[in-house]
Amino acid sequence: GINKLGDSLRETLHSGTFVDMTVRVAGDQSLKAHRCIVVARCPALAARIVPDPTDAGRWQLDLPSLDADGGASFLEYVYTDRCALTPERAGQLAPLAWAAGCPRLHAMCVHKLGAPAAPPRPSLTADLLSLLERGENADIAFRVEGRSIRAHKAVVGARCDYYRSMWLSSWKESANAVLDVPDVTHDVFL
Repeated sequence: GINKLGDSLRETLHSGTFVDMTVRVAGDQSLKAHRCIVVARCPALAARIVPDPTDAGRWQLDLPSLDADGGASFLEYVYTDRCALTPERAGQLAPLAWAAGCPRLHAMCVHKLGAPAAPPRPSLTADLLSLLERGENADIAFRVEGRSIRAHKAVVGARCDYYRSMWLSSWKESANAVLDVPDVTHDVFL
């Protein structure tokens, strides 16, 4: 279920595997993340993600309203659909959650601050499914029954040890931008 997916994505975040983005927070602190996951979960932040001027091929997102712990809590939510909230942390995250297009996190923060409304249902699975369907910012493609399925190494690698191991290895297939998946139907693969 959603907890298992969130746990897998949290592990990918903390391992640093396939990170392609730096999230800069107050105090000149920075955190590493995956652009595809941040954009899928916080669509309103997409326009604020810019090329990193110090690291070609990477991206940067500035969140100066957050301290390092606030940034870590925000990413914890983005990757798992949950995070521990104190009233102080909720007060720090609520404005960003609203601006970032994260209604569930915003509702969680407002609820923690004493409002009676319950947070909406988890959205992690739906957000990642939408990302897969759109195929935007994909860094890998699978060819199944002649059809291309664009995906993201960070998400696939979080859920499939085989592909994560292949992409982190020196296997010749690890450099392929398109991977053929034989003997599997399109519907089964998805």
